[in-house]
Amino acid sequence: MMINQNNDIESKFLKLKRVSTIGYMAILVWFSVSAGAMFLLQDETIGWVSILLGLAILVLPLTNPFRRYWGKGNVSKAFPIIIFVANIILVFIYGSVFLTLISDPFVLYSTQTTYEVYVWGGAAVLSVIALSANLGVFIFDRGSSSQDVANQP
Repeated sequence: MMINQNNDIESKFLKLKRVSTIGYMAILVWFSVSAGAMFLLQDETIGWVSILLGLAILVLPLTNPFRRYWGKGNVSKAFPIIIFVANIILVFIYGSVFLTLISDPFVLYSTQTTYEVYVWGGAAVLSVIALSANLGVFIFDRGSSSQDVANQP
């Protein structure tokens, strides 16, 4: 009975692990590609490095080490707390920078600041979406696991 319960916990956290990984990858790809494009629009060659980093993140799921990580079910019981704390920190960081930029009344007068609003705003929106998706998966899995326990003889 204990082994099945541990496997259920691991499979529940495996879903959260996969959804959170997709969310973090989406945030990183957005931030690196959009920031790279912003740098290239300002004639700074460092933008190519940022765009290549974003493309490398997109290729990452095709590698064997990532597939082994993706399929592993053994995560700690504190995993959901770690994920939610990281998501909340990202929302606060990206959201506070975005709100600081958007509160500037002269934000649209400078193209550089306008680009920064797009980059940080997109990252803030993606962070909120990732937090919502992680919370939804966690709640859905908790509800389905409590129903499974109630249906057992």
